[in-house]
Amino acid sequence: MSELVINELPGKTFRWLGVNGTKINTTVAAYFPETLREQAETYVIPAHTKREEPIRISFAYDRPVSKVLQIRAERGSQGRVILDCSAAATDAVDAADGLLCVQIQLEDDAQLEWIQLQTISRGARLVNRLQITCADNARLLTKQIYLGEGAMYQDLQCALAGYQSALQAEAAYMIAGSGRLDVNYVATHTGRKSASNIRLNGVLRDTAEKIFRGTIDFQNGAVGAEGEERENVLLMDPTVSNKTVPLILCAEEHVSGNHGATIGKLGKELLFYMESRGLSREEVYEMMARANVEALVEQIADEQIKELVGVYHCANGRKKTTRP
Repeated sequence: MSELVINELPGKTFRWLGVNGTKINTTVAAYFPETLREQAETYVIPAHTKREEPIRISFAYDRPVSKVLQIRAERGSQGRVILDCSAAATDAVDAADGLLCVQIQLEDDAQLEWIQLQTISRGARLVNRLQITCADNARLLTKQIYLGEGAMYQDLQCALAGYQSALQAEAAYMIAGSGRLDVNYVATHTGRKSASNIRLNGVLRDTAEKIFRGTIDFQNGAVGAEGEERENVLLMDPTVSNKTVPLILCAEEHVSGNHGATIGKLGKELLFYMESRGLSREEVYEMMARANVEALVEQIADEQIKELVGVYHCANGRKKTTRP
């Protein structure tokens, strides 16, 4: 059994808040050792080509497993990558313990859309690290969906090193039962006029827990860089736990950074309006919970992902909740 410290906040805060990092125990030997990197699955989008069909990757597991993916979008290329991660429910200790490392490299003028669906069921766990580098005028759009009652740990590190490089990171989540979502997004700006935009919308219900660490790091020399991060969280039950940690680090004067969060239950005015249209309070909450996820799903031009999300919703239908 190995102990790992993951999702470390770049700028430490008070230890008692419990957000500086997360310690986990795992039966997988180490956190993506060099031997695993040598066995990485590699996908390349050739220079100056537009790949019409997406690269599809599946990571389904029911036992302790590690995997490394390497994605390279060469100069002037365009493409999409779709990753489906799933683990079935289990009561066995460490029966479904997944470690997944993804290394993404965008060369000059490359454009890549990264779509990731995670359905991690009760008792299972997924630790996922995304390491991204963007060269001049490279643009990365990520769309990640987190669903389930398992434990999901997501670390996204994006180095915006190139001139006018850009990251648009969008995510939606619905965590239920005793599930846990622990997210760490870091956009490091070193390139001039680089841009980052991080947006999360999510729902917590039952006794679910969530930590979101979002960091925009303007380093010296990132003149004209811009960054923004926003999160909206709908709390379905008073027994959930939510921690949101937006952070902006600045070592360069000529930059623009903004952050904000909206966390809580539905407003009285909205509830009154919807109930006056014949909907019960339970129905209103369920409709708004689904809408938080569906808003991002509808932006994904892939019927297989939409079908998988629909299957999840059907299998994990409406649950009785105690409204806050």
